[in-house]
Amino acid sequence: MAPKPLALDIGKDAPGPLFLAIAGAITRDIVRGRLKPGARLPGTRALAREIGVHRNTVDAAYQELTTQGWLYAEPARGTFVAEDLPDSMAEPVSVSVPPRPSAVRPALAFSDGAPDPNLVPDKALARAFRRALLSPAFRTGADYGDARGTSVLRHALSSYLALDRGVVADPARLLITRGSQMAL
Repeated sequence: MAPKPLALDIGKDAPGPLFLAIAGAITRDIVRGRLKPGARLPGTRALAREIGVHRNTVDAAYQELTTQGWLYAEPARGTFVAEDLPDSMAEPVSVSVPPRPSAVRPALAFSDGAPDPNLVPDKALARAFRRALLSPAFRTGADYGDARGTSVLRHALSSYLALDRGVVADPARLLITRGSQMAL
């Protein structure tokens, strides 16, 4: 069954990127209850046609909401409102974009690769950390484990070395590292 048109209240004249305005409109509809958990959203092409924007803009909005936990995507099925919405369906994360200065001579700014701190979703990040720290999986697996690497991996590596390379290696004497620096 095809999803119904969304008729989003975007406010295209709002400051900041258009994909964030679309993401905000979808999130507001989820919070208001207009979009229920499990509801299928229109495809990116259909929604882009409906609201008169480029498909990549809608795709960026869907990606943003998926990252924040409001949506999830299933390959070959579509994009859906998440069943497990962010903590108590709090207000959507808003990203403040500083106004552009109206200078006569624009200055060139060379980024050193650091992200814009105004774009960090503080509240969503705090909720995600809190949820992870309170999860039972964290409490049971919070130890560091064996410094040599997991036992299962060391045994599998030992078997591989013996069968394919002819090297007999005791799993207890193997050390798994994440690269040359860690190995040194």
